[in-house]
Amino acid sequence: VVEPYLQFVTRTGITVMWEANEPCTATLEYDTATPMKKAVKVEKPDTMGEVALANLEPNTKYFYRVLVK
Repeated sequence: VVEPYLQFVTRTGITVMWEANEPCTATLEYDTATPMKKAVKVEKPDTMGEVALANLEPNTKYFYRVLVK
């Protein structure tokens, strides 16, 4: 329903959020280059997804995508 968007930006962290029309699990992939090698799994099915990322490198471009199941 709502594509991934970014919230709560800090110097070394950010929260990725999204919404789905029915409860689902998800995987957030992210990294500084593609193909992305880092991932966070959201195991609890929900219509609202949220992953807080910490320890990111300041002033660095990151790629990300959310895969819902």
